[in-house]
Amino acid sequence: MNWDDDSIHRWLEPLAGREGDLAEVFGETLTETCLEWRDGEVREARVRREQGTSARWRRGGSEQFASVAGSDDAAVRE
Repeated sequence: MNWDDDSIHRWLEPLAGREGDLAEVFGETLTETCLEWRDGEVREARVRREQGTSARWRRGGSEQFASVAGSDDAAVRE
């Protein structure tokens, strides 16, 4: 993820409105490689990549979590 500090601040600001609130935003990248073997040889190779963005907000005894596919500004605003 190549997020700049201004973007992260903009995403977290609406979540942490009161003293004592906890807000986090984080991104994940999954890379999966699959090799199909037949008779000791690789017959097919597949690679799958996914990115996602999650946010967690905690106030007092309440906690909420949201996750969306993608890691760009539009995905985070969702």
